[in-house]
Amino acid sequence: MKQTTSYQSFVGLWQTDTSATGVQEESHWSVTEPLAARLYTPYPNPCPSNAAPAIRYSLATESHVSIQLYDLTGRNVGTLVNTTQKPGRYSVGIWSLGFGISRLGPGVYFIRMKTTTGSSSTSFEANAKLILF
Repeated sequence: MKQTTSYQSFVGLWQTDTSATGVQEESHWSVTEPLAARLYTPYPNPCPSNAAPAIRYSLATESHVSIQLYDLTGRNVGTLVNTTQKPGRYSVGIWSLGFGISRLGPGVYFIRMKTTTGSSSTSFEANAKLILF
């Protein structure tokens, strides 16, 4: 069963369709910027331990996407995304790690997104900070 939720972002209104993989494809209703490879700031951020932040990103071309979560010491906490995706806007939550956000504990975490298209010479890398309290 498909679940649809909407929320207001700093870019505009997004509609999210929940899929079985935990990665959500988003359709943006009021486009204010062209589609490009981008990692958006997690929302909400800082995030209370009883909420689940959304990690939003977009792709301009079909790419292999890897999104990893690291703690402040540089330890890889888990993989959020590791698959090939078509151009579009996506969202993934901490729940895709297979455990709740409360297991992470308060602190500073880093999100690293890497994409590769066709050949390894065409790639995109970005980092974002997530604060849990």
